[in-house]
Amino acid sequence: MKKEVLALLDFHYSICDHMIILMTSRNEMYREQTKYWLIKNSIPHHLLVMRSKGDRRPSEDVKQGKMEWLQTLYDVKHFYDDHPEVCERIENMGYNVTKIPGYEEDRLFMEKYKNAEA
Repeated sequence: MKKEVLALLDFHYSICDHMIILMTSRNEMYREQTKYWLIKNSIPHHLLVMRSKGDRRPSEDVKQGKMEWLQTLYDVKHFYDDHPEVCERIENMGYNVTKIPGYEEDRLFMEKYKNAEA
């Protein structure tokens, strides 16, 4: 996770006392590994929202559905994500959105990694 994002999370968590909800497209079956990684990397958060087991929809569909659910429970003020389609979808729902840089670089790295394994 980028230093700027960590600083922003820490600011909202520690100084502003905002509730931090982390939403990932990772499958629920990886919850324990994800929680371990978050703790190991000192990522502040109150709630971790993950993709349901068996859900193979695109990330933007998953996160829109999760946001529709979250908005019934919380007064969401802002949304941060690195995926351009997710950001556009959530912005179209009427939320303030900040696109975190790095998605394209990460996607290219993963494609290169997958191709190297083949």
